[in-house]
This record gives sequence, structure tokens and C-alpha cells, in this order.
Amino acid sequence: MQRITDETKSIISGNDILKMHYLSIGNADIFMCRNLILNKVFENGIQICSGKKKCTEIKLSDAEVSEIWIPFAKDLVDIITCIGIAPIRFKRVEKQMIPYIPKPGSYSIQITTSVDGICSYDLFDTNSPMDKPAPNSLVLHGFGYDPRSNGSLCSIIKVLEPTMQFIHAMSDSALTAEMLRCNPPIVVEKKETTQDSKEGLDFDFYMDSDALKTSTHSQYQRDERAVARLKNQQRLFANAINGVNEQSATNTSKTMNNIVPLPSSFRVGTVIEPSGRNDYTQILRSSSESICSVMGVPRSMMISDNVVRGDVEGSHDVFKQCVLLWKNITSKILTLVYRYIYKQDEAQRLSQIAKKRKIKDISKLTNNDLIQVVVPVTPYISNDELKQLYLLNLIDWNTYKQYVIRNTSLPIDLLKTNEKDPWSKEDKLLLLGANVPTANDPAANDKKNAPKKSTQKTPKKDKTTTKLKASGAGKN
Repeated sequence: MQRITDETKSIISGNDILKMHYLSIGNADIFMCRNLILNKVFENGIQICSGKKKCTEIKLSDAEVSEIWIPFAKDLVDIITCIGIAPIRFKRVEKQMIPYIPKPGSYSIQITTSVDGICSYDLFDTNSPMDKPAPNSLVLHGFGYDPRSNGSLCSIIKVLEPTMQFIHAMSDSALTAEMLRCNPPIVVEKKETTQDSKEGLDFDFYMDSDALKTSTHSQYQRDERAVARLKNQQRLFANAINGVNEQSATNTSKTMNNIVPLPSSFRVGTVIEPSGRNDYTQILRSSSESICSVMGVPRSMMISDNVVRGDVEGSHDVFKQCVLLWKNITSKILTLVYRYIYKQDEAQRLSQIAKKRKIKDISKLTNNDLIQVVVPVTPYISNDELKQLYLLNLIDWNTYKQYVIRNTSLPIDLLKTNEKDPWSKEDKLLLLGANVPTANDPAANDKKNAPKKSTQKTPKKDKTTTKLKASGAGKN
């Protein structure tokens, strides 16, 4: 029997997506890593510019950047961390398409795998039919965390799921043990007796009142201190029964309700209370190290509870690579989404530019003049190192100013444009500690007063020479 189609389909359900979102928000270590990554990636905002070599910035309104593009970019990081791909939808507001990430649980994703092993992804919401994807939707992939063809996830949160389940199970067990220690169970056991006649002593009681007589053995004396102690004991007993305040009265009523008289020949048995693990804190620290390492954020940047000093430079480099990775991913997605929204405007703009170009230059038009959304990269070095690069003429004055402003997280609007370099080459050499000759330097004056070499050309010597003839030469 032949197959109707050679494609295989699988579904990532909304419950699976919602479960990954619960795990990402429910763990404190993941939440701290997520906040730190978002703050460092978007600390300088985003830039929309045209051209690769010279990025000509296209100004957008502050409200559009801060209310649409920045929240959209942060949601991209969250959803890629959860499921590894980016489902995007568009809504039209006043003739403008606005991108957004739908809430987890409100959609499912269908994976279609061809015979060649190429996967395509479609977004389906609760209102869309089974054979048609949701309108104005787009699913981007190819970031290194794509799901498998059977619908199983390969995201960062999916990798951390066993570790988080282990932590949750151990925390629940520790909480159960603590509750049992606070309110331990009472075990009643029967007394073991060897003689049957002795059992009657537990039930019978007899007192002959006529035989009681007053004697010195049945009397005792109390002094003032003993009377005071007796009254204090009576007061404490009355407070315990009646209660001093509302809380004590509640506790007393609960205590009295929990008192159960034991039958004779029964006693309270020994109960072994559960004890907590001695290595519980160490297990939590080890799990936290594993989670932070997978997220790309060194734990020492957030929590400093390790006695052993770690590799500070290595930790800094790990976090730098993590931030650069997310900046590249978000820049790529934002660029594709921006071109998708403004594709008609971009086509008109590029057609006008193409009219002024030669035929040979049109092939480079798409690479050099297309709109790009850039997440500015912050130099992960100190201001002193930036100053050293500037003094060595490795970067110019404008680049130095721009990177210092980004390094201090100041608004880029404070940057003064078209400003000349205030430092000359001699000033830079002095700041580097080099010896620069001055006007009062005698060595420099000697060089200035030294006689200059004449630039007149010396007459050329006559190269014609008389050759001596040998004796007898020329004779016949």
C-alpha cells in the first residue's frame, strides 16, 4: 500500500510549551540568570540602520522602540530559552503591523518533515482549522535549539528539566520531614505483663477513709516563699487552662482536644523522628552551579558563597560569549521581522537606489543597503584599556567616545557628533610616557642648528678614458 504523502508531521502541544514556561519562571537560579542576560544584552537598546560598512541610523520614536521592539526582543529570548524556536504573530494597529510573541499555552506548533529531512514549522491557535496555520504568523528557527522531528524539545530549559525535578522532589521531601518533626505522630503500644494477678492493680482502687488520722507524718509546713511559689504555680496552671490571650486560648483549646486518655495497660511508644540530610545545602549549591553553567552565567557573578577563589577571567569570558550569542540571535530575528513588516517600503527605497547604480553594482545592493536591526555591542573591557587603545591610535576619537558611553550605560544621545580630536600625537605620546622633544630641549636645538646638507648635484665625472694601445698594435 502506497503512502499518500511522504511527509511526517508532529505537534508541540500548548501544554508542553506551558510546562517549559512554568519551569523557567519557577526556578530562582534560572530567573536570576534570565534577568542578568536581558539587562546586559539590551542595556544600550537597539539601532536600526542601513548599510554594513557605514551604519546610517534610522531614527524611530522613543515610544516605538521602548514599547514595541525592546519588549518584543526580550520575549524572543524567553521563548527561545523555553522551546528553542521563535513563534511570532503580527497584529494591525492603525495600518501598521506590530510583532509580538503569543502567550504560552494559547497555540501549538506543527512540525512537517520532508523525505530530505528538512523541517518546516507552522503555528496553530485555538481558532484556526487543522489544515490552515494561523494568519499573520511566522515561526523562525535555526538558532541551535531546534526541536526534533518527533516533536521533542531540545531547548535550554528542556536540558535543565531533570535537574529541576530532582531539586523539587528533594525540597518536598525536606519539607515533609520538617513538618513531621514539628508535629510528630504518637504511637501507642500495649504493656507486656508476666502475671495475670498483677493486671487487677491497673483497674482497682480502694481507700479506707475511716482509717485516716491526723498525725505529724501527714502534716507539713509552708513558709512565705513556699506560699509564693504555690500561688505562682496556680497562676501558671490557670493561664494554661484558660489562656492569657487569644493565641494562647486557641493553643489551649487545640491542646485539650488533642489529649486522648490511654487505656490501662497501654503506653506511648518510642517514635523515631525523621532527620534532614546533612548534605542538602551542598546538593543545592551543586545543582545551582549546573543550572547557571548551562544558562551561560557564572554563579559567582550572582552569589558569592564559595571559599575557593575561582577563575575570574574565565568566568568573565564565559558570560561575554553568552551575551554576544544572544545579541547575534536577537539582531538576526529583529532584522528579518523588520524587513517582513516594511517590505513594500524597502522595495521602493531600493528601486530608487538601483536607478542610480551601474549594472555591476546592483548585485551588491542587497548586501550593502538593506535595513538592519543591530543590538549594540558593549566593549567588555575597562575604560583604562579603551584609553590605551585610543592613545596607541588603534581606535579613533569618535569610536573611543562611543564605547566609553556604552561602557558606562549612558544614553547614546549624549554623544557629541562631528567633534575633532582634541589630543595631538605629541600629547598622546606624553600620556603614554614617551620622551617628546620640546622647544627648550638642547638636543632638539642642536638638531635644528645643525648645518644642512647641500642639495646641489655634483657634476658628473667624465667616464671617457684613453685606452693604452699595446706596442705594435695597429701595425700591419
